[in-house]
Amino acid sequence: MRNFSWPSKLTHQSIETDSSNLVAAVTSGKFDQAPGGVVFKEIRALLSLRFVLLGFSHVSRICNGCAHELACVGLQRGQDQPAIWMDPLPGFVQTLVDRDLVDPTSGE
Repeated sequence: MRNFSWPSKLTHQSIETDSSNLVAAVTSGKFDQAPGGVVFKEIRALLSLRFVLLGFSHVSRICNGCAHELACVGLQRGQDQPAIWMDPLPGFVQTLVDRDLVDPTSGE
C-alpha cells in the first residue's frame, strides 16, 4: 500500500450536499446542542485544520445522482471488496461519471 500524506492545507475546495440541515450544522453552531452536535463541532474543527477556503453548499438531490449511486454501492460493499479504487476505476464508476458529465439530471 502506498504511503499517503495530506498537504498542510488544501485551498479552494467545494463540498456539496443535498442536506440543507447538514450545511447548517457544518457552517454554523445551529445544531451544536442536538444529540449529534459534538460530531458537527468535530467536523468543523477538522475542516478548519485542512482547508483554507471551503465552500459548503446545498444542491438539489437531482444534481448529485452520481454521488448518490456511489454511496449506495459503498453501503452494499462486502468486507472483502476494496474501499479505495485505484486507476483504472471499475467500469461502473466510469459509466456513472461519464453519464453525470453528459447529463447530471438524468437520475439513472
